[in-house]
Amino acid sequence: PGPYSVVMDGVTLVGCGGVALEPGGLTATLCWGMVARSRQRQGIGTLLTELRVAQARVLGPHVRWLQVNTSQKVEGFYAKHGFAEVDRHVDAFAPGLDHVHMRRDL
Repeated sequence: PGPYSVVMDGVTLVGCGGVALEPGGLTATLCWGMVARSRQRQGIGTLLTELRVAQARVLGPHVRWLQVNTSQKVEGFYAKHGFAEVDRHVDAFAPGLDHVHMRRDL
């Protein structure tokens, strides 16, 4: 539940992502953020992340933290946007695909 945005190039979907307010209203979660492989490293992921950070600010007046659940393949991207690892579960998503929980102050 929460805003979900898409990035289109004409009629082609090239990126998407949402943000949801967690129970208690202190944390918002960035969810289902994706950019088409052929369109990565073009600023679309950064645009979506910045948009979702802005959306989190208006979701609730008391939001203090943002979190994301990602993999080791994408954690570097989120680290560049101020997120730090909270914990990691090896092979949690699939063999060779770790669950990396990251968080930052809003």
